[in-house]
Amino acid sequence: MSKKDSFRFAVKSKNNLISSVWRLQLTKNDVYLSVRCLMQTMKVSLHESGEWQISFTSEFVKKKEMKNQERHIEKWSNKNNITDGITLAFRICIPFSELREKYENTSKTVSYIEISEESGTIAEIFFIFTESNVEVSSWPGKNSMNTELLTKFQLDNGQKLWLVYTQRKMEEQDERNLENYKVKMLEYLRESGANTDGKHIRSVLIGSEEDGSRKFIDVALD
Repeated sequence: MSKKDSFRFAVKSKNNLISSVWRLQLTKNDVYLSVRCLMQTMKVSLHESGEWQISFTSEFVKKKEMKNQERHIEKWSNKNNITDGITLAFRICIPFSELREKYENTSKTVSYIEISEESGTIAEIFFIFTESNVEVSSWPGKNSMNTELLTKFQLDNGQKLWLVYTQRKMEEQDERNLENYKVKMLEYLRESGANTDGKHIRSVLIGSEEDGSRKFIDVALD
């Protein structure tokens, strides 16, 4: 899968409100994830070696004159087995409340997940690896997690990467954490001199789950 053929996806509502656009790229057996609003700042790297990390990009490190060892925001390993041979690597959580009007056109193809417009609904996208010796009749989590299939990829090493998704109600604590993050992030941006009066200001909240997997929560700051 080349950079030219990268897979892009987003969440949208029936009224065409959309989330950030996410890009998945495979280089041999390594998986990279980035989000349009932070394309030059941060990315997720799921390496075949099992070294998984959220890191600042090389461009950002150079611009900020950071030391290379300071570039990693979060590190974890591929030990989050759902069952033997099936590993939950990462999640993206996109609340309906964070969808906004589309404000820019792109010539790139984007695959959309349609979300319910009911208040408190969240779309959760799972990145799941299956080993070469694992047979899956449909896709991981279809029954146990009530998921739908977004796409899948065959890796050179025999593994498969599945992107599956589901919808659920947000927990009250998650809603509070999201609102607190938005307040703090806006304060930080204002203190750093950024213009926060316009529209289309987006960010991500980094979190973790009890099973050890990490996640991004898509956030709109306008």
